[in-house]
Amino acid sequence: MPTPIDLDHVLVIGPGPGLGSAVARRFAREGFTVTVVGRRQEALDDLATQIRDAGGTADTSSPTPATP
Repeated sequence: MPTPIDLDHVLVIGPGPGLGSAVARRFAREGFTVTVVGRRQEALDDLATQIRDAGGTADTSSPTPATP
């Protein structure tokens, strides 16, 4: 599937239950590999599973707090 830009991977930061998750799902439907990054690992895992179940490719990442 041709895309308007020559990329195959997108990073979605803060894919909450509204706009962020909708953006992640849309990119996945368009054939992009999606990496979702946020604070709640369980929610990220759920979203990635939903994307994969729909035939997309998704990864997750949860930032580690910096050590002072």
